[in-house]
Parts: sequence; C-alpha cells; structure tokens
Amino acid sequence: MSSERNFFVRRRIDLICIAVILLAAVIFFFPVWWQGKTFYAFDTLNNFYPWLQKVKINNHLLTDPINAPYPGGLFLSNTFFHNNFTSIFNLPMWNDTFFCGIPFYSYYTTPFRVMYYGLIPPVKAHDIFLFLHLAANGIFCFLYIRNLRRKNLSSLLGAILWMFNGYIMCWFEFESFLLLAATLPAGLLCIDRWWRKPGAVNWLMMSLVFCWGISSGYAHLFMLQMLFFGIYVLYRILLTKKKRLVIKKSAGILLAVFVCFMSGLNFFLEHYEMYSDSTRTPYSFDQLFQKTGRVPARLLPQMIFPFLFGSPTETFNFIPRDSKTQVYNNFSEMCLYCGIPVLFLFLASLFGLKKYRVLRFFFISSIVILLMVMGTYLYYPLYQLVPGLKLTTASRLLQLFGFSVVVCSAFGLDIIVRNLPSPRKTILTILFAALTTLILFIPWWATTSNGVNTIFNNPGHLKEYLEFAEKFYSYTSPRIFVPLTFTAITLLACLAIIYFRRKQLKMIFCGVLICSALAELMIFGWSYNTAVTTDRTFPSTPGINYLVNQAKPFRIMMLGRFYLNGFVPYGLEDIGGYSSSISSRYRQYANACQKYKNKPDFMRRALFFNSAQSPMIDLLNTKYLITGPLQQPIKDKKFKLIYNKEMAISENTQAFPRAFMVPETIYAASADQALQIISKMSHDDFSKQVVLESQETALNRSQLPPFSAKVEITGYKPDKLELTADSNASGYLVVSNSYHSGWKCIVNNKPTKVLRANYIMQTVKLPKGHSKVMLQFKPVLPVVFFSISSTIQLALVLFLLYYLLIIMLQKGTNKANGYL
Repeated sequence: MSSERNFFVRRRIDLICIAVILLAAVIFFFPVWWQGKTFYAFDTLNNFYPWLQKVKINNHLLTDPINAPYPGGLFLSNTFFHNNFTSIFNLPMWNDTFFCGIPFYSYYTTPFRVMYYGLIPPVKAHDIFLFLHLAANGIFCFLYIRNLRRKNLSSLLGAILWMFNGYIMCWFEFESFLLLAATLPAGLLCIDRWWRKPGAVNWLMMSLVFCWGISSGYAHLFMLQMLFFGIYVLYRILLTKKKRLVIKKSAGILLAVFVCFMSGLNFFLEHYEMYSDSTRTPYSFDQLFQKTGRVPARLLPQMIFPFLFGSPTETFNFIPRDSKTQVYNNFSEMCLYCGIPVLFLFLASLFGLKKYRVLRFFFISSIVILLMVMGTYLYYPLYQLVPGLKLTTASRLLQLFGFSVVVCSAFGLDIIVRNLPSPRKTILTILFAALTTLILFIPWWATTSNGVNTIFNNPGHLKEYLEFAEKFYSYTSPRIFVPLTFTAITLLACLAIIYFRRKQLKMIFCGVLICSALAELMIFGWSYNTAVTTDRTFPSTPGINYLVNQAKPFRIMMLGRFYLNGFVPYGLEDIGGYSSSISSRYRQYANACQKYKNKPDFMRRALFFNSAQSPMIDLLNTKYLITGPLQQPIKDKKFKLIYNKEMAISENTQAFPRAFMVPETIYAASADQALQIISKMSHDDFSKQVVLESQETALNRSQLPPFSAKVEITGYKPDKLELTADSNASGYLVVSNSYHSGWKCIVNNKPTKVLRANYIMQTVKLPKGHSKVMLQFKPVLPVVFFSISSTIQLALVLFLLYYLLIIMLQKGTNKANGYL
C-alpha cells in the first residue's frame, strides 16, 4: 500500500508540474486571449506601400511568417470548400498567387493539417497552433527529463527553459520551428519508452511523433532532428549490455522511421521538385561559412547579455560578420541566449558526468554542436552526409544545442539539490564566483577600445562607437541591468540550494530559480515577438479595393518598397514574390527581362523586379504596374496612370491576355537557346510566334489568309482553366501559367498534350474552327502520396486508441477482481 500511495503522490506532483507548464503557456499568450491580438507581426506592413506609415516597428525580422506560411494557410482555407471538396482529388494542388503559379503540396503530409487549416481561419489557426505547440514543448520536455529519473522540480525547470529558450523565442512565430521544437523531446521520450519496454503502444506513439515531425515540411531542421535521434539510438546501443535485444529494438525504430517517411511522401516530392529545378546551388565546404552564418567566438557573451550586439527590436542592431558575403547572419539565426540559470547549472552538471551516462551524451552534444556552428571541421561529416546541408546555414543546429544544454541544466539542479560533500560545494562556489565575475566584467569591457573594436569591428568609427557604448553598456542600462539582476537571483538561489540542508528550504529556492527563469525568458520572448490586434491583418485600402474589383484573371507587378506576397491575401496574382524556392527557369526568365544580366541573388527565395519595359513582362499577363505614389507621370507610353494615392496603379495597355492563340512556332534545341530567342523577341513577335523546346510540325502561312483567333475564358480557378477558341486556321494556344508536367488538357473532349512554351509557359495545339478547352492541374503522385499518408496516420491513430482502450479495460478488470 505504501508503494502504491507513493506512486499516486508522484503522479499528483507530476500533474501539478504539467499544470504549471500550461499556466506558463497561458500567461505568455495573455496578449492573444485577453487583448484580442495575434502573434503575427502585421505591424511590419507599415514599412511598405500601400500601408507605409512613420511608426515604430517592433521587430522587422518577423516578416517570413507573413510572407510564406500565412498566404499558404489562407490559400488552403479559401479554396478548400470553393473547389467543391468531396474527396482528395479536389484538393487545391496549384497556387496561382505568385511566380505565375507553383505546385501546392506542402500541406498534404497529414490529413489532420489539411482539415485544421481548411476549417479554421489562418490567423486564429496560427495562434492556436503556437499555443498548443508551446505547451507541448514544455510538457514533453518535462516528461522526457522525468523519464531520465530526474526530480519533479528539476524536470519542471528544464521544461520552462526549453519552452522559452532564446532560439525558440526568436523563431516562435514560425510554426514549423515550434512544431519541431515539440517533437524533439517527444521523439526522445518515445524512443526511450520503446527501448525500455518494446510494445505496440510505445511503437505506435513513436511512429506518430515521427509523422508529426515530418508534417512540419521543414526539411533542414527535420533532417537534423532525425539525425540527432539516430545518434541518440546509437549511443543507447553502445550502452546496452544485452546485445540480443538490440536488433529487435533497432528494427522497431527503423520501421517507425520507414512509416514516417511513407507518411511524408509529398514532403519528399515537394523537396525533390524544389531542388531539381531551383536557383540554389551547393556551396563547397570552404564557401559554406563564407556565404552563410558562422557563429563567431566574440558572440558568446550573448549567452549572458542577449542584446549585447543590439536587437532588431532596438534602434541598434549589429551582429558580427566574418564575411561581407554572409546572407543568413542576423539576430534570429545567431541567437545563443538560453537563460542565466543554464550557465550556472551547466557548470553544476560537471559533477554528474561520471555517474550519468545520458548526461554525458547531452554534455558532449552541446560542446560538439557549438563547435560545429562556429565553423570547425566537426561539421564536415554532416555537410557530406545529410541532404540539403550544402545549400544552407549550419546555425539551425542551435536548436539542438539549446535542448542539450537545457537537459544538462536539469541534471545540474538535480545534483545541487542533494547534500553535496563539502569539497564539491567549495568547487561549485568558486566556479559560480568566477562566472559572476566574468558576467560583471563584460559590460565594462564593452566600453573599452578593445571591446568596442571586437563588438563593432569598425576601427574607423572607434570614437563614435565609444561614445555610444558608454551609454548602451552602462550598468544602469536595461540591456545590462536586467541580466545582472537575474544573475544575482540565480546565484543566490543556487548557493542557497547548495548550502541549506533542510529539504523544504531547498524546494523553496528551487521555486525561486524556476520563477526567475520563467520571468527572464518570458520577458525576452515578449520583447522579441510581436503581438498586434487582429484588425491589422492586411487592411484594405482604396487602391487595393480597386484592383480586387477588376475583371480576372490578370497579374500585377510591383516596383519599389512593397511587401513580398503583400497582395496575395487579396487574391491578386503577382509575377514576383517570396517562396522557399524559386524555379530556376522562372528566375532566369525574370533576370532576362530586367535591366541587369546574370545578377547574383542576394536572397534566393525572393524575386524583385526593377523594370517593366520588356515585352516579356507583358507576356505574363501583367495588366497593372504598382509603384509608390508618383510625383510625375510614367514616361513609358504603354502605361496609363489610373490611380495615384497611397500607391500608384498604372494599367499596362500592351499586356497580353492570360490565354491567346498564335499561328507560328519557333523551335529551340535547348532551354538556353529558348531563353536567348525570347529575350530578343518584340511584342509583335510574341503575338505571332511561340517558342517550343519540342520538335513540332511548323505550319506554312505564306499562302494562307491572315490568321485570326478569338479566345474567351469561360471558367477560372487556381488549378483549372476553361476556355473557348475560334480560329480561321490551326494554331497554338499560349497560356501564361507556369509549365508543369501535372497540367492536363482536354480539347473537344479529347486529351491533348501540354507543351512547354516561351521557356516557362504552356501551349496546346488547336485545330481550325471552334474548340472547347479545359486545362487542369491533376498530378497523380501528390494525390496517391496523400492517400498513403492519410491511410497510414489514421491507421496509427486508430490502432493506438484500440490498444489504449484494451489496457484501460484490463486495468478496470484487474481492479474489480482485486475488490472481489
């Protein structure tokens, strides 16, 4: 009875800790629940036309969630039922809102995600998603550390440190990051449970967590996480004495990974298409850290003072670059801040390295990962073995670094709670004193010539920066005073835990430490992230309303200070935009019609335009040119100014319709030749000829009457185009939608091949007379893959519920028998 009572007491305490974690998540979401705000940085719209205002923007780095995930969720929400959804064959698979259309597979890795974003408005869906995953971060981290047989308060501290870890807070508004932050401790927990007790329930839970991770759609971080799981399993194998059980356990994990990959086939399809036809080219290892972010050693003090190098939320924001060519070098990419308690407790964990094998794993992981992101050759094996790491920054490893030091910190608190021998107490006190001295020294050093040169790396402005540093790094400055205050609280709490012998007093100061960590990290998270009222969600303007009311389809083009994908939420199709990857053909087409030639891409996911003069722009059905308010008329005669207030709208009088017919073809033997040909063609040439990359029989028009044709669009959806064509001779229907092999065509009830035209477009050969044409995006693989992933995940959930029900019934039966 005593052991049973202790079991229930422990479970009750665990539930209280989980309740505290949920309460922390609720408190952090105070702006959402009680102030009617959203964690979408819509205030950044005020930096751009047509919403341009002279107001302070909280954090100008938080534009990506609005540029990419928000338009995707809105597109799915708007088209889910408008497509007369009755089966997976009617899911929207083509997004027409930018780049003349791109495939839309990213949401089809799990049926739950499709239903979630299809049924809930995107702003509300975003906030609910963030709240649930922030809570899941803490709960699973708590359960995992408890699973490592750590005390409740140590596990609770670890959960708080992980929930509000600085790196997570920097990427908090990015849904994929927060999802993977939750699946990291959840995956490790499920692996441990399976390893200790292989069984159907544990295997099903592990498989579902892996499937949950791949549903994020974020290849880079997901692959790193799965690799971390793999190394963790290998470490477990090395420590397992009964080698006969290793094969069975390892096979179960490999089977779960296989099921995960099968459930995410659209994930692999999307990324295969993305990288097989992308502007991204791999870096050599020597180039990798010159082009992307390397964490320099002089950035390490940021672990103590997060704003030592400024912040995008401050007027001063400077992150040291090792090279002027670095692209990904910004505060979010480089954030090392994990909270002051981590620094002290990480030192305390040194005394457990000999005793705790799993602690050794995370301690070594944290050191190795930090050295990797600092640009050492320890990163080389990952660079060679993990797909995609040759294309992007190594700094995403900082999420794994943050988790590793958090686990070490939980062990550290668990160690100092116990009554340590006097020599160890003395050593820890010396270490804590040395760390505190270092913390106090850094602000003073930052005001010296040597410190300013190290931080700013600009000797030419030394005097100017010295004057600035004296104020910014003053001990009374909030950027310095707040970390120092939390350092004092942490130091006193840790020393009290070490030297007090009474358990009750130790627990009280553990609570003080937890509350201090929560306050410190939550303040950082609130200051870095933006919460604005929902009425600021892409507000309409008279100019936007004018465009929305024009007859569709048409495309727009922006020149100047405009938000990438900023007009997508209004259903306006843009020839530019922002996406995780841009087709190499589309990028080259855009470059060819601009004022520059072969301009290197500073941002590979963004497409800007700087000129609208080329007829290649007209060919894209670009009917409206949008610029900032004009002080004088546009000199180009083909543009007619029709609106000039918060922005200027000019109608392109020479814009081609979305679909039209031409009588002649030009054959190009290669893609490069096709691009060269269309780059030299005039507006009149495009109205008569289409450039093909497949050999087609050219028609001799010398003895035929002048060609005439009329094309009328009778139905338009993002993935479906219906039209009629009447011509006095056979010709080619040119459609300015991006070419993709998934597009199918039916002409007069007969399947007809869709050809690539004008380098990036579609064309279909039509006979003389009246033709009824239907173009539809109907790729086979995404539908099949989504069917497979839906079947697998639904089966996993049903089997898990079945086994859990059996276990509950068995427990109920055993309890009843015990009473009898």
